[in-house]
Amino acid sequence: MLFRSSDDDLVVRDVSTGELLKIAKSNIESRRQAATSIMPVGQVNQLADRQQFLDLVRYLAEITEGGPARALALRPTLLPVAVPVPAYESVVDHAGLLEDWNDPQKSAESLQRGEQIYRRLCINCHGTREQPGSLPTSLRFAEGKFRNGSDPFRIYQTVTHGFGLMAAQTWMVPQQKYDVIHFLREHFLRPHNPSQYTAIDRSYVAALPKGNTRGPAPSAIEPWSAMDYGPYLISTYETPTKKPVGGKASSPNLAYKGMAIRLDAGAGGVARGTHWMIFEHDTMRMSAAWSRSDADRGPHFIDWRGIHFDGAHGANPHTVGNVLAANPPGPGWAEPETESWQDPRVVGRDQRKYGPLPRAWAKFRGFYQYGDRVVLSYDVGSTPILELPGMVVSEAGTLVTRQVQVGPRKSPLTLLVATQPEEGLRLESLSSDDNAILACTLRGSAESQKASLATAVVPAVPGMKWDLLEGGRLCLRLPAGDMPLRFILGIDAATGQEVQEAAHDQKQSVARFESLRGQLTDFGSLTRGGPRRWPEVLNSFIEDGDDTGPFAVDRFVMPASNPWLAQLRLTGFDFYPDGDTAAVCSWDGDVWLVRGLLAPALPDSRRRPVTWQRIASGLFQPLGLKIVDGKIYVGCRDQIVILRDLNGDGETDFYECFNSDHQVTEHFHEFAMGLQVDARSEEHTSELQSHLNLVCRLLLEKK
Repeated sequence: MLFRSSDDDLVVRDVSTGELLKIAKSNIESRRQAATSIMPVGQVNQLADRQQFLDLVRYLAEITEGGPARALALRPTLLPVAVPVPAYESVVDHAGLLEDWNDPQKSAESLQRGEQIYRRLCINCHGTREQPGSLPTSLRFAEGKFRNGSDPFRIYQTVTHGFGLMAAQTWMVPQQKYDVIHFLREHFLRPHNPSQYTAIDRSYVAALPKGNTRGPAPSAIEPWSAMDYGPYLISTYETPTKKPVGGKASSPNLAYKGMAIRLDAGAGGVARGTHWMIFEHDTMRMSAAWSRSDADRGPHFIDWRGIHFDGAHGANPHTVGNVLAANPPGPGWAEPETESWQDPRVVGRDQRKYGPLPRAWAKFRGFYQYGDRVVLSYDVGSTPILELPGMVVSEAGTLVTRQVQVGPRKSPLTLLVATQPEEGLRLESLSSDDNAILACTLRGSAESQKASLATAVVPAVPGMKWDLLEGGRLCLRLPAGDMPLRFILGIDAATGQEVQEAAHDQKQSVARFESLRGQLTDFGSLTRGGPRRWPEVLNSFIEDGDDTGPFAVDRFVMPASNPWLAQLRLTGFDFYPDGDTAAVCSWDGDVWLVRGLLAPALPDSRRRPVTWQRIASGLFQPLGLKIVDGKIYVGCRDQIVILRDLNGDGETDFYECFNSDHQVTEHFHEFAMGLQVDARSEEHTSELQSHLNLVCRLLLEKK
């Protein structure tokens, strides 16, 4: 990359090492500008909105003018949202782990394990000696130069902490890291790239940091937990509940149509986050908000139990971590006309409520996706609601947020914020000096002297008030009005861990929510279509079979190696009228466009090239797909959804809920099979092969 040019010389920077190289212009025969940028495709699209782009441009302008001193002054403070490194990493026995390589049997076992990890995960970005990976900037180990050191310990640090575009591999324990490092060294570096191969001798081992542990035992590499689903994943989730003081254990907190949304920013999708929220679209409630627990050595998001994850029958995935706030099954908003909380839904044989609330009470419209942000769209009565789950991080702490836009309302509306099933709770309502922050704290009994929950709404408007209802239900009452309301509801992520009351006096309780000021987002910019999330178009092929006999079988080769580690367990498909393009869905929640089905075979070959483009993700076990009037309808376990591309970039921006009237239960054989359209395109049939063999026939609404 060009660094500087003078009359006599060119100075270029080696992008792989950062080193500068001076070249005399007299030695340059020709010069041309590269047609391809070294920036990965879609890198800027990872920014959440236009403001982040402008902030980045401003930062670059500042450090260009001010130089290193200005860059140092603008270096951000390490905030609590950063993924922490486990404590055991400071006392890892690096020498002992490397010593295993001297034992022939242990070395062979390590190489085998390392190859399995590489073939399953690393190969997608880094490729092989013969085939480059999907990310052009990723190091090709057989020929490239390591930027952060190539000896085993330096590679270990890169894998642990990340470097440049290489994300920290937080799921790996020390043994797995050294297994894959051993494989890299013996498979790529020693035979093909010896300049990057560091000999391990006594002096090298003696210089390693001293330690006394090899860390936790490695867990199996599970394709369902390694996959990048995007920032959300719809499924049935259960959040663990604790026994109330002096009471009986409550019923399971199940979100049958739960949308688990990652709240923190970062690569890797929902499973790689630190904070999450579940929105249940049968009831429009926040089922739970939780955070990663560093005490857990296993998964940090869910336990991955279930028929479409680890194959477990009769099990649902459970959230894993610290529960910050939760609400049991039931309405998330009071009935708009009567302000009742009485749940009128169907009662099953197990005495649990199933299905959506009546449409006069609430209706789920769908959700928008803009980068890593998810905007929920639903109605409460006749009032349209937009909701953006998120989090705000400051030096004062972390707040889980629900940014809400409420349309005109004829009567007051009441939102269920959180439920604390404890005896002796009391509500303390607090306000900032300018009344812009309306905060409250739920306190336990005088004996416990512990704060159960702290929350606030910003900006507060006249008529808003907190209510504490029976069962420890904290609610926010909104006044009637002709003008829309926009506010942020913040929940203190620390208080869910029973912070002592002494650490939360009234002044400090309000001050913790100061970071919510000025955080309101323009919903309009998030609901008109966002940047591309999957710019990579994957290449594959169809291999034509022998057609001289009575049957001809063509082989469709799927792009199993892809940047998102996406499983391709394909289920439903349909063709566009041109016959050259198909839309296909997978059991793991993706929808793909496959193009080139009518392309001719390559010369002297039976292979016909096709391309695969990911256009949707995170859906709940989609098994059926139909294209009607150019629109893609997907039959999922929780709903029939229409994929809407709002800005013409080929990706789904709005997942419109066409219908979600059917019920979802815990039965693992409750597959939503098939999605059919009659000759007049006037009705859809979704066959729900549950224990009831329910067949739902839905009139196709004319849009």
